[in-house]
Amino acid sequence: MPPPTSLLSASLTPLSPYTFAEVRGGRLRGRVNATTGMRSFLGIRYAAPPLGDLRWREPLPEPGWAGTADALEYGSVCLQNPLFGWNSIENRGNMSEDCLFLNVVAPPPRPQPYPVMVYIHAGEFHFGSGADRESDVPHFATDVILVSFNYRLGVFGFAGADDLRDRTPFGGTGNYGVHDQRAALGWVRSSIGAFGGDASNVLVWGESSGGTSVALHLVSPRSHGLFHKAILQSPGVTQVKSLADAQLNYRYTLAALLSRGSPGCVSGGGYATFPETRLKSWGGGVVGRAANVSLAQARAACDAAAACRGFTLERRGESGAFNATLHAAAAPIFDVRAREGGAASLPAPFSYLKAAREGSAGVECLLRASAAALVNVTDYLPRDDSFETNGFAPVVDGRDMRTTLVDQVAEGRFSHGVPVLLGSNLDEGTIFMELSPPLPCANASNASFAAWAEAMFGVETSAAVGYYYMAAMRSAGDYAITCRVRQMARHRVFAYYFTHTPNRSVNYGQLQSIGAFHGAEVPFAFYDAFELSTLDERSLAADMGCYWRNFAHTGDPNRGPSPCVRAAVPPRWPELSAAGGDRATTLRLDVGAAGGIAPLVGLKDKQCDAFLPATSSPSR
Repeated sequence: MPPPTSLLSASLTPLSPYTFAEVRGGRLRGRVNATTGMRSFLGIRYAAPPLGDLRWREPLPEPGWAGTADALEYGSVCLQNPLFGWNSIENRGNMSEDCLFLNVVAPPPRPQPYPVMVYIHAGEFHFGSGADRESDVPHFATDVILVSFNYRLGVFGFAGADDLRDRTPFGGTGNYGVHDQRAALGWVRSSIGAFGGDASNVLVWGESSGGTSVALHLVSPRSHGLFHKAILQSPGVTQVKSLADAQLNYRYTLAALLSRGSPGCVSGGGYATFPETRLKSWGGGVVGRAANVSLAQARAACDAAAACRGFTLERRGESGAFNATLHAAAAPIFDVRAREGGAASLPAPFSYLKAAREGSAGVECLLRASAAALVNVTDYLPRDDSFETNGFAPVVDGRDMRTTLVDQVAEGRFSHGVPVLLGSNLDEGTIFMELSPPLPCANASNASFAAWAEAMFGVETSAAVGYYYMAAMRSAGDYAITCRVRQMARHRVFAYYFTHTPNRSVNYGQLQSIGAFHGAEVPFAFYDAFELSTLDERSLAADMGCYWRNFAHTGDPNRGPSPCVRAAVPPRWPELSAAGGDRATTLRLDVGAAGGIAPLVGLKDKQCDAFLPATSSPSR
């Protein structure tokens, strides 16, 4: 139903006309923009609600409906911590496990079908939504159809364990969110014709973890045939987790649910144990153990106590590596050194970690847990990767994903003939280093960093320290993203390097001092009017939109069926190829005052050869 309105407002503000479409599940009612003629269908169910016994299973087709279903409002956002994420996410107050919805925005009907662009949202696989003001409708959508969608996140989308293998037909585990994405692409193939879309001309597109998702579909045989082109913006191919890492996450989740009295969880004896390396997610590291408390005493105290609020350390295996075990001693057994110095206490979620029974009992524990309990106990999961907020991500399960993305890209198993446009940004590492800074400084863009550097090193040296701090941030981004993109670019692709520092960001505010950060290019690709504050920025965005739109039509950013929106005529974009020579070219994207759009040859060759020496340069 349309939103309620008073008789007075209804008489003064005529309702937008409705439009209808017949899709796989039934008939839909959407809206037409009275000014532009653009049609929008929001909150379309593309799969059955993943509730009850459908948790941690591949999605089933949507059940269909009788009569006409309204597609006038965004569907529920997939469950995530509401304190994380971006300001631009729409509908954040409406979260649910029942969240497998998609949105279609289409131009007015015409005789020939439109190309289709399917956008996979970012958010480190634990937050985000297909409804995001920063990436909702690109300005070039006058002759393409845009589809966006939600997929299961965090523990709901990426819990991986051998115990869960029987719940999928192929014996896989941990990639339920990826299966959701594949289901959305399948829905597009079967139903996009109802909106005037061409099911044989579908582009899949994503940024950050969305770009990682696109890479997963490029290498997965189960996704072949569902799309015909791909755009990857700053894909984090190192985000994929090993099954062993996923098993640790699973073990912790069960223990945390047991500690909270979640129904169906059974004590397994002993304690949930994590490698010391995972303590970095609390912002510190082990500095010593209390000499007057033995391991046996600590465990005895834990057995007798109602709450566990300390640690023990013990060596495991021939490597001599330390493991940390939470326990219930009256006082901490060893200290955790925080980034700012001094001792740090454990976050509340880690107060109770006696081990839970796994196997069928573990699956029962997960299935019976409330959605709220699952969100709460996994929000601050101990993790190895300091670039992430929690440890859930796609899993190398030996079935759906046989080896890591890094390995598959390095071995050349990428793209399978699908035209690819991809790239990275100059300062990919800055946002991540702010989330996990190597120095006692909360934010590299704050004056506090300059004051700290001056106090530590003196006035003459502080400028050099600032230079090397920025260099470290760029190096982190080069290793995690730019050099990985370079590996992918050994195939025939169109590659870009975004170097412009935005003037403002709807999600990050005024962040000029962290440069062309991870995600800075998104509002330019979508031409987000709020974030484009200068004529130069709007010109760059128009050119980028022209490239992206042309690529959606033809697989070539230089060639489209008609002039681009805003009469943009960007410079020619040379294809990057392993053939070498002048073809080994990346396109720099920047505003005119900074040199504009121009080719770069041999981008990051020396740096990436140092990071990834086994990787040959595209120019060789």
